[in-house]
Amino acid sequence: MIDVHIILRTDTPLAWRQQCLESASKAAVMAGYPVFIHPVDAVAGHIGQARANGYAQGSQSFVTYVDDDDYLLPNAFAVLNDALASTPDAIFPAELALQNGQFCDGPQRHHLAVYRRDQLIDHTAWVVCGDLAQMTAASKGTCIDVPERVYVHRLYQSPGRALRREHHEELRRARG
Repeated sequence: MIDVHIILRTDTPLAWRQQCLESASKAAVMAGYPVFIHPVDAVAGHIGQARANGYAQGSQSFVTYVDDDDYLLPNAFAVLNDALASTPDAIFPAELALQNGQFCDGPQRHHLAVYRRDQLIDHTAWVVCGDLAQMTAASKGTCIDVPERVYVHRLYQSPGRALRREHHEELRRARG
């Protein structure tokens, strides 16, 4: 039912990558429906190309991703079951933010966004803000917000943040 890709970057601490992969695998087993995990290699300086490579994996009706420096709670996919049955354009579970060892509530529409495969945009056109552009496009369709916080997003000065600063013009375009 869902293909999940994880872009593996060489600059992510190995322990974080392992935690990400293990948590995604555990959540997939607990989902109660088919979830397929697809590790993909990063593309230096172009998140959009790596994201497109990830979305090209598998053939399930729904797709999502997990960043390799983040991780999932064991019920991450299980809480999506009812929403998936409605076949919306997108499903947005809530997240937790982890910064300096402290958890706080993160945004609703950010990570672990699940899209119908036929709703994907061309991510190769976006160096760094394709995820936001995808969310903006999907938000025009049928969306379901899932209130459970099942994705843990690490907040730190990541390479992705540095890349966004280099391509700040994409942010305006991605927001529409």
